[in-house]
Amino acid sequence: MIGHVDSVTRRKVKGWAFNPDDPHVPPKLRCLCNGEFISIIVANSYRPDLEQAGIGTGYHGFELEWDIALDPVKRHVISLIDEASGQELKNSPHMLEAENCFDEEFKNGLSGLLRSIESREGQEQAAGFLLDQAEQLAQRMVETDSLCREDDFLDRLPVEKIHPFTGCRVLVLDEVVPAKNRDAGSNAIVSHIESLQRLGMEVSFAAVQYEAAPDLLTGIGVHFYAPPLFRSIEDVLRRNVGQFDAVYIHRTSMAIRYIPLIRYWNPHAVIVYLVADLHAVRMMRQAEMTQDEPLWQDAFRTQKAELAAAWQVDTVITHSSYERDLLRTHMPAANVHVIPWAVDVDPVSATFYQRQGIAFIGNYKHAPNRDAAEYLINEVMPQIWAIDPTIDCRIYGTGLPKHLVGVRHGRVHFIGPVPDLRDVFMTARLTVAPLRYGAGLKGKVLDSFAAGIPCVCTPIAAEGMDLPLSMNALLAGDTQSLVKVILDLHNDPELYTKISERCLSYIQKNCSRDRIDALIKAAFVSAGLQENDL
Repeated sequence: MIGHVDSVTRRKVKGWAFNPDDPHVPPKLRCLCNGEFISIIVANSYRPDLEQAGIGTGYHGFELEWDIALDPVKRHVISLIDEASGQELKNSPHMLEAENCFDEEFKNGLSGLLRSIESREGQEQAAGFLLDQAEQLAQRMVETDSLCREDDFLDRLPVEKIHPFTGCRVLVLDEVVPAKNRDAGSNAIVSHIESLQRLGMEVSFAAVQYEAAPDLLTGIGVHFYAPPLFRSIEDVLRRNVGQFDAVYIHRTSMAIRYIPLIRYWNPHAVIVYLVADLHAVRMMRQAEMTQDEPLWQDAFRTQKAELAAAWQVDTVITHSSYERDLLRTHMPAANVHVIPWAVDVDPVSATFYQRQGIAFIGNYKHAPNRDAAEYLINEVMPQIWAIDPTIDCRIYGTGLPKHLVGVRHGRVHFIGPVPDLRDVFMTARLTVAPLRYGAGLKGKVLDSFAAGIPCVCTPIAAEGMDLPLSMNALLAGDTQSLVKVILDLHNDPELYTKISERCLSYIQKNCSRDRIDALIKAAFVSAGLQENDL
């Protein structure tokens, strides 16, 4: 008897066998796995390579595919023995060692095993087992990653400062992952996260949606909870029982959904709720302006949700002093703090005479911005051009309405989105925020001030900023006032320079990192954290 076991996998075995003493009778081979009988194989398949090698007629090959793939996590010994003589083929027995990597063969074997389960009960048991194993594996990965991060952190500390982390651990929750300069909400939450870190807190983050890349947060040392290791915020809370000293929630929808779960899984954690802006205020103003009765009803429901969330937390943060006062009107005992976000003072290098025209910046999917753009183009600019037809108006931002872009409007230029607002500030002499309704602190106003570019504002646009009386020259309550203020500032370099300097001073005083750190610290201490832990 001559023959050979050519290959053995967890799916099948292949080879050939030939008896020169009885060449017309195909050998019968007994196949064993770990000493247990599997099957009888008849070596009678055609192999052209055997015929070319002069081994009989070539009809001496065999191949056996297992009914169920062999268990990849166990060691298997495969033997092929001639039934007549008891002789083992060459390369038999063949060892299949247990796998320690998740390769294609492993996946195919597991997949075949799962497909073989036919009963509903068996399928449910298998599904439950796999989910449990996946969770355990994910947890081990998180623990390993955590240990590696802690080791790396300790390695980078001076020797005398090496110690386990003993400060406060804060979990930040938001609807979406913040993206750099995407919107004021992103800028605000990232600024507050950085402030928490400067105060010595360890910050983790989780979101409902993960459309943006995590690089902005992971790049500043934030621990990022995300799929596939964590399937949801509920998963994060359930698997980190009692691990957080504070939970910082951004937006009302998040507060309403997760406050009960936070209290259940982290009962000793203080909860701080960042309102962003009171949506009900914006909705009521829009409903009043448009006489939209269904919107009124939605606004009242939203107000109830916002107040219900505020009642359940330890501290409420808003960016606007107006909204702080409004919350205290409804909830006199509420612990409300006004905290903007950090903005760097960075005046443009282009001089007054090197810049010209006005700019409006916004996301026009947001109804107040869309209304403001239409108001500026259709009512304000025609009156400006009647006095000074040389002043250009440039509209920047995403979601520009087609009915505006498709029509010529004098010296209005629709630019669309820009990756860097510095490009706007280097060319525009003024920015404008002609909002007729809305709520909250306006990021575009702060960014303009920080560049030394005066921003002409309606009372709604400047609401809650507590501008000093020396900056009243920026405010305009009606169309005629807007026209006058824009013309005065655009065409008077002396007045412009004074207001520009006051804009920079306002940002330095109210939006510096030191100022934000002090305000964040006061808010979290008032929520119940110990001051000596910060």
